[in-house]
Amino acid sequence: MKKYTYILIAILSASLLVGCEGFLDERPNKSRLIPDSLDDLRALLDNEDELNRIPALGIIGSDDMLTNDNGYNFYFTPTAINGYIWNEDIFEGSPSIDWSFPYRSIFIANVVMERLDFLVGEGRYTEEEVAEVRGMALFFRAHSHFNLAQYFAKPYQPATAPSDLGVPLRIDTRIQEPSPRRTVEEVYALVLEDLAQSMEMLPEWQPIRTRPSKRAAEAMLARVYLTMQNYEQAETYADRVLASGSFHLLDYNDLNPSANYPFAPYNEEVIFHAGQTSHEFNVADPSTFIHPDIFESYTDNDLRRGLYGRPRALGYNFKGNYTGTLFYFGGIALDEMYFIAAESKVRNGDSTEGIRILNQILETRFETGTFEPVSVTSDEEALDLVMFEKRRSLLFRGVNWLDLRRLNLDPRTARVLTREVNGVTYTLEPNSNRYVYPIPVEELNLNPIEQNIRN
Repeated sequence: MKKYTYILIAILSASLLVGCEGFLDERPNKSRLIPDSLDDLRALLDNEDELNRIPALGIIGSDDMLTNDNGYNFYFTPTAINGYIWNEDIFEGSPSIDWSFPYRSIFIANVVMERLDFLVGEGRYTEEEVAEVRGMALFFRAHSHFNLAQYFAKPYQPATAPSDLGVPLRIDTRIQEPSPRRTVEEVYALVLEDLAQSMEMLPEWQPIRTRPSKRAAEAMLARVYLTMQNYEQAETYADRVLASGSFHLLDYNDLNPSANYPFAPYNEEVIFHAGQTSHEFNVADPSTFIHPDIFESYTDNDLRRGLYGRPRALGYNFKGNYTGTLFYFGGIALDEMYFIAAESKVRNGDSTEGIRILNQILETRFETGTFEPVSVTSDEEALDLVMFEKRRSLLFRGVNWLDLRRLNLDPRTARVLTREVNGVTYTLEPNSNRYVYPIPVEELNLNPIEQNIRN
């Protein structure tokens, strides 16, 4: 099935580059593998290597990780060499898979939706029959546009979103035409619209976790609204996921800390499975260490210590991937919904309920009988505690990067990042222009748009 999907994608790409209208007007035949049925279109969306992937720039850019001089000197791509020290120029003219993969996903989603329109227009299917596949395509398009905005556009701020530069929005298959950068507000508006539509079309949940579901759309909405600092809506959608009963927290007492990768793929916490793009710093690199500030904060009875950390001579590698492999998880899981719900409730004035939810998840992360529920005396203390535990729990998923950009907008929660490489200290200040990555030159050559300022 995967090989067949690759062939379909290649033919679709070539056909659409020649002329989109001519391709869509053509009837499929045996000599060309053009998607001619609902199963064909579902097969395109089932290609997880293309669609279920997020940028990994948030790993090397955040304080989840550190490396040493030997590890840094091993880096061989501009993305890793420059990304680790937050250089002004990251890609040095080279292509970026962290830019191209999301747009490939968006292209495939648009192909599917246009082909659905064609098949429905021919009378071969009704809208009801194609709704689930259309909902999947809408989800993937929203997911990829959102991820692009987290790396190549400024953080969402209500006051400036109508004027801040976002990313190009692709809503059809005319990839040969220039696409201007839209505003941050326009990008988020499309993401929210696509997710809202997909939520109405998708099944409650999917036994195949690489496929989007209604629960996945709700979880994405919780994440998007959190990023927008709309904590009322973030709470609403996180609560919906928690109340659904479709997923369950893992009891970390049931897992084996001696295993190479203690977490099973598609486990019962996973709402939507995705991986991250692969770089030398995030695929079995023995010199990529959990930041010591995080690892040293785990107590002996904290099971995250043994399940997340693989001891090395100079630090601890991260092995707590919800992929069950050496590849980093980039999807959405139930634990994140607990933290979104807890933070949102605290910010919305109900710290008691927020801490209650926090205690629910923490109890499953400590040795049985050793966990003492946490308590706080102020809303500020509650927020600090929720964010501290979230950072310690959702390691190496890219979530920390999203939170850094958002929390930096408030001086009380902003933090300065520092790294020392070969005797030189590098610093990333809160709200620095370098929290927005440059548009790759390959895109600028094909689609002349304004470059991000990073000096």
